[in-house]
Amino acid sequence: METNCSRAPFGELTNLSNAEAESALNSQSANNDKKQRKRERERARYASMSQEQKNARNLRQREARKKKKECQNSMETNCSRAPFGDLTNYTNGGADSASNSLSADNNAKHRKRERDRARYATMSQEEKDAICLR
Repeated sequence: METNCSRAPFGELTNLSNAEAESALNSQSANNDKKQRKRERERARYASMSQEQKNARNLRQREARKKKKECQNSMETNCSRAPFGDLTNYTNGGADSASNSLSADNNAKHRKRERDRARYATMSQEEKDAICLR
């Protein structure tokens, strides 16, 4: 297979010069180094904690994960989605398509309100106060 000498090799097709490419690579490694340093600081901070502090931290993390999972599950159960085939109405030949879309909008708004009410009901008092202050 012949190579075409007039065509530039892949390395020269970028818009970056060698210096710019090296600086981009250095910035990526700097970001990785920054993340690594943060991980090491967090690990050292956790290692310096007493056992009671570790248990309290783990308990808070567990509760936060549980609360998040419950919230996601309640959103999934309250959100009833119709299969794709049920989105079209063949029974009336499309005569009432405008009224169908209005009722669909009302149903969607109603479902959203119900989800919001359920989410608000599961919030702690502090979270409710934070929302009211916004």
